[in-house]
Amino acid sequence: MYFYEGYSYRDNVAGNIAAFFALLVAFFPTEKLEGTTLTHQGIMIEESLDVASKIHYISAALFFLTLTYFSLFLFVLKGSNLTDEKKKRNRIYKMTGYVMIACIVLIATYFSLDKEVQAKYNLICKPIIILETIALWAFGISWVTKSNVIFRDKETDGIIIKNLPNIEKEKDTEHQ
Repeated sequence: MYFYEGYSYRDNVAGNIAAFFALLVAFFPTEKLEGTTLTHQGIMIEESLDVASKIHYISAALFFLTLTYFSLFLFVLKGSNLTDEKKKRNRIYKMTGYVMIACIVLIATYFSLDKEVQAKYNLICKPIIILETIALWAFGISWVTKSNVIFRDKETDGIIIKNLPNIEKEKDTEHQ
């Protein structure tokens, strides 16, 4: 994200912020503490979070919020010509942004649960990894959509795209 300059200064700043938080997530991994206790079911429960884990979780939340900002606010900016394709892309940006918000809220809800309940859910399905993966996939869909791979405008930056090669015709002529 650091090297993404975007279409405006806001895109560049948001990309740099996302890159910064991603680095913090990587450099401050979560760790098990020595001060853990066993429940009657043998599940390890952390008594408190260490500083590195707190930095990791806060940075992860801010990273995902920045990605959400891209989808909900930067990608949906309207140019001078709001085409039908742009309207479709905007719907995708909004849907993926709402999915990311839902994932963030569910992760926050998970962390608000009692530590024993968290440990039980973690044994069953690893909810944090699942929700982070869903949020990253949602942003990936938004990012690919922004690249005009999906619902490409017939007109881009004032240049009318004419005579796009027909891939099927090219394949047919290659085999003849």
